[in-house]
Formats: sequence, structure tokens, C-alpha cells
Amino acid sequence: EITALLFAIPAIILLLFLIMRYRGWRLGFIATGQPLSASQPPLSASQPRLSASQTDVDLIGSAPLLRDAIANISDGFVLYDADNRFVMCNEKFLEIYPWCRDICVPGLPFLEMAHKGLDVGMYPQAQDDAQEWIDRRVREHFDFANTFQRQLADERWIMVRNRQTSDGGIVGIRTDITEMKNSELALLRSEEDFRQLAESSIQGILISDVDRKPIFANQRCVEILGYRDKREMLECADVLDMVAPHDQARIISNREHSLGQGQNEIGMEFDLVRKNGIRIRVSSISGNIVWRGQPCRFSAFHDVTDQKAAERLLGEAVESLSEGFALFDHDDRLTLFNQRFLELYDNSADAIQIGRKYEDMVRIAAASGQFPDAVGRVEAWVADRVAMHHAVPKVSEQKLDDGRWLRISEFATPSGGIGGLRSDITEEKRA
Repeated sequence: EITALLFAIPAIILLLFLIMRYRGWRLGFIATGQPLSASQPPLSASQPRLSASQTDVDLIGSAPLLRDAIANISDGFVLYDADNRFVMCNEKFLEIYPWCRDICVPGLPFLEMAHKGLDVGMYPQAQDDAQEWIDRRVREHFDFANTFQRQLADERWIMVRNRQTSDGGIVGIRTDITEMKNSELALLRSEEDFRQLAESSIQGILISDVDRKPIFANQRCVEILGYRDKREMLECADVLDMVAPHDQARIISNREHSLGQGQNEIGMEFDLVRKNGIRIRVSSISGNIVWRGQPCRFSAFHDVTDQKAAERLLGEAVESLSEGFALFDHDDRLTLFNQRFLELYDNSADAIQIGRKYEDMVRIAAASGQFPDAVGRVEAWVADRVAMHHAVPKVSEQKLDDGRWLRISEFATPSGGIGGLRSDITEEKRA
């Protein structure tokens, strides 16, 4: 299955919001159901900053590179909280499902989104039995082991992949596979039509027989794998030899499992080995077809090596932050936070949950005794803290129950939300 991007996305989004603070919102990411302005100017050195830490300086310097890396991500992304309510999505998700622009706001239940899709006629296959389609849609929503394909009313095909987050939420990736699907359908209609379509495709397309010997490859496939021409490539005895040894058993296992489950298509990400021995990462979809009257295997794939390198860079940048980071949306609900933020508030970690309002979060934390200043006056302290939270941009200090001190730097986002960094200044206070 195509899963690696799924695990990298949360880190990518976290860094994206940091870049938004310094460089302006230029990638169309949303957290409110409305796309953010693409014309937001980058902040100048004279504008308010979060803090004057070296981490900030380093992050600003790397922002163009990180922004370019993020731009390589072309799939739709959507996040639901542990109660199956909409939290956020990116602009690509809204391009795939344009009817969501008017309804996708934080807190919207998943079922309401599904019913709305039916109401606008987005899923023609649901016309015969809408309830059966809804029931199947719910089952697939909670199926984290498989991928699913859906045809939309405008004849596009979308691959759906969902995975569960550590806090019980669901993160989903939506990939437009119309080109791949059309290639497969063209195979069934006409070999000649298929050849023309395959040669114009930006995807590598490969067909192998039951013995795994390649019998067709388009020019893009030849280029990706580094062969001199199609003839040289089709002389290979086994397509599995083109796969990196550490991925061969997984591909065979996933294929057998998929066929056993009655699934024709398999979505995967794995390593291929070019003719010169260099290993590359590819994202692929494959399935069983009939070619020239014989059962064969069809695969369409594209090279994601550079994208994976960019994701590693993003992950390293996020982990290099020494501050805790949290982002709240325009309704003041927690949208994102990093591991350092959780560590700083370890005694009230249960209060930190995606979708929870800031006021509720600090009230729970205060009631647990995390903040000495709130003892005996929780509600009054919460009211003061919420007012301070909204008075952005602002820098304040906070004492914790274990004697540590934090510096809180909060700022407003273009979408009406509030972001902030938490820095441990205990040693500074003791000096």
C-alpha cells in the first residue's frame, strides 16, 4: 500500500504552519474550510516575531527550501479527530471534493460529509441503494489496512487511504488515480488505444505475464529504470528482479493477500533498482488484467525518490525544534501540537487533545494542579489565561507545579487562529 506519505504528513503540516508564521501562506493549506490567501506577504524583519531564539533564525533561513519540499506533495489530505469530526484538510482535498468548500468546518461529523456527497450527486454508484453505500463508506472509513477506489460523478477516480493516529483520530490521503485507471480501462478496450495512452503517460507502465516476465513497457518506464530502450528492458527474465531485495517478499505477500480478499488493485510504495544499481523509491498501483487474451499483471508507477528526501528533511527540521509548538484554529480548538509541547505539559497530557478548545484544555490542566497560580481559583485563573491567550501577539511566562518556568510566545494566524511556542526558561529564572 502507498503508506509512507501518510506517516510523514503530520510532521509536514506542523512545519507548514511554522513557515506560515514567517513567510506568509503560499501553499493553500486550510484549517477552517476556506483557503488561506495566496497573496499574504512574507513577514519582514521589523514585524512581530515569536521569539529571538536561534531555532527561529535557522527556520527562517530554511523556509524557501522547506516550502519547495512541501510543494511536491500533490495528494489530498484530511484529518478527523477521535470523535470522527472534521479537523482540517488541504487545498488539494477541496479540489478533489469541491462541494466540501462550503461545509468543511472543524467539528463537522464525518457522516454529515458523506451524506452531503450523496445529496450533491457526487457518487453515481450510490443511486441504487444510498443506505448500503453509506454503510460501506463507514466500514471503509475505519478500514486502516486497505485502500479503496471511488469513481466521482465527473468520471474521476480517487484512491482512498485512511490510517489511525495515536490519539484515535483518522488521517486520510486522497490520490487522483484517473490517469492510472483510464490506462487500465483502455487496456480492456483496445490494445492500440492503450499503447497510445501509455506512451503519453507521465507514469511508468509495465505489464508482465503469469511468470512475471515483462511483456510491455512504455517509454517512461524505460527512463525511470534506466534501460537503453524497451527491447533491452523486455529481455529481463523476472520483473521481481527490478525490485530491491528487501521489498520483494512484501510485494509477493501483499499481492497474494489482495487476491485472497478479492481485491484487484494494490497500492504500494517500495524500492526499485535501476539498471545501474541505484535504488529509487516509487509509488505504484497494480492489478490483474487480460492482455492479448492471457491473464497478466499491470503496474503503473512514478518516482517519488526526491519527494521522500524532502519529507526526511521536513521531519528533521521539526524534530530540531527545542520549543513546544501548538496551533489553535479560528474556533480556538487545538489543531496541531508537537511532541515537545506534550513533554512540557506532561502532568496534564490527558488534557491535550486535537479538537479540544483552548479554554477547556487549560481548565482541565489547571484542575489537575499543573499551574500553582490556579490553585484555589481555577475559574478566575482560566478566565485570565484565556484573555491573555487572545491578546496576541504576546509573550508571557508561566510557572508549572514541578518548579519549571515556561516562556509563551503566541501569535495570530491569517485564518484567525492562534499559534504559539513554549520554551523552558527555568535556568534563566534561577540565574
